Amino acid sequence: AVLDGLHVLHFPISGSVQMQAIYERHAEKHRKLAESLVFFARAHVKDECEMNGEEDAYESMSDEECVRIYKAYRATTGNSQVKGLVEEGVPMSAVDLCRNYALEHFDGTETQRRVYEEVWMPMERCALDAVGVGGSADDCMGVSDALEKAFVGVLSAELSAPVERAAIMTAYEQWWEARAVVG
Repeated sequence: AVLDGLHVLHFPISGSVQMQAIYERHAEKHRKLAESLVFFARAHVKDECEMNGEEDAYESMSDEECVRIYKAYRATTGNSQVKGLVEEGVPMSAVDLCRNYALEHFDGTETQRRVYEEVWMPMERCALDAVGVGGSADDCMGVSDALEKAFVGVLSAELSAPVERAAIMTAYEQWWEARAVVG
């Protein structure tokens, strides 16, 4: 009864190139999560110091100290997530959210798999080609970074307004609702 309604969408991985891309994406997502945690921790601690009139104390704090204070604050407030970012498991990038948002608009696993294989995967390859992925993994920005760069450019042009990387998902939803044909 607990698993009623649970759907699993499986995308087979073939070859070491796809596996390497998965590892690269995972490492990049971990790096971004760590950067986000430091950003939010510093913002929180700075606000607290300013409210307490201790601006000088903030300036001398390390990133590690800010994160420790921020985590202690979140533990006491019961808020275990950083501004919607997942702390356990594999964190999702903006383009992961866009992909899932698009795929959820298609009925059935087979249709979702077909759209992923025929539309999303080629789009990933084109984004990697556009940023000049060479023969080695060292030349690779990573699929997420490449797609984010592409999404920023396309969404900015489509919406006739600049789109920042942090606002990709919001801009994508706006674009989707205005233009996408659900199938």
